[in-house]
Amino acid sequence: MDTLPRTRASQYQQAVIEHQKALSLDRKPDRVAHLGEVYARWGKRQEALDTIRQLQKMSNQNDVSPTMIAQVYAQLGEKKPAMA
Repeated sequence: MDTLPRTRASQYQQAVIEHQKALSLDRKPDRVAHLGEVYARWGKRQEALDTIRQLQKMSNQNDVSPTMIAQVYAQLGEKKPAMA
């Protein structure tokens, strides 16, 4: 985050806040995936990986497309897991 211009970092922060608000209303897998993508673009690797774990856990009960998980991995630059 330190390498991003302040305005960009604040935009990512605002995007996370908005995604978290949406998730508090309805915890849909696609919303979790979008949050993971925002974290990945922001450079918040651990948070993005946490969303992947959430999606994997949700896949036991919900219809979670593998593409959702792959997109977060792709944003992280993790090519092998994204393709798997």
